[in-house]
Amino acid sequence: MLFLFLTGILNGKSRHEDEDLWRDFLSGDKEAISDIFLKYYGDLYRYGFKINPCEEAVRDSIQDLFFRLWKKRGILEEVVYVKKYLIVSLRRILIHQLRQYDSREKRNREYSDLLHQNISGIDETIIHSEIVKEKQNALNESLLELTERQQEVVFLKFYEGYSNKEISEMTGLSYQRVCNITHEALTKLRQTVS
Repeated sequence: MLFLFLTGILNGKSRHEDEDLWRDFLSGDKEAISDIFLKYYGDLYRYGFKINPCEEAVRDSIQDLFFRLWKKRGILEEVVYVKKYLIVSLRRILIHQLRQYDSREKRNREYSDLLHQNISGIDETIIHSEIVKEKQNALNESLLELTERQQEVVFLKFYEGYSNKEISEMTGLSYQRVCNITHEALTKLRQTVS
């Protein structure tokens, strides 16, 4: 009985502290968002790993969550249950990523199936795979020649599937700047790979 009473006090205190931390975070206190991150990182990681067993994806998603929170702190509202809010937000990010991945995999399979339908004979398949390897190697080398900003935008757009508008919001660049960087990067890649 005493244990339940003490647990109730501790949980109430923790919730109150969370509310104060959240308010401080909303007012722009970097230490508060850092404290929230440190306090819930383990819980978020364990939860995220249940949705997506890729450790790197979960870590990146948690960082993405806190990046988004910091960026949108001016429009966020007060939250009573911070941990629950963070878990629900992380879940949305992870589910969105999995859907993007599934969609990308489906497109890749469809493209691959179509490609195989058009290729006849083993010789053509071997030739084709060599060409693909060479182009992939050339593309990989070309990607390394892009500026860091171009690499970031290309990664977000073509590997993560974000729109120019989303990239603009995530990076703090203007929408037009994202379009320009994408165009510059693609032009550079086409010149190198062709």
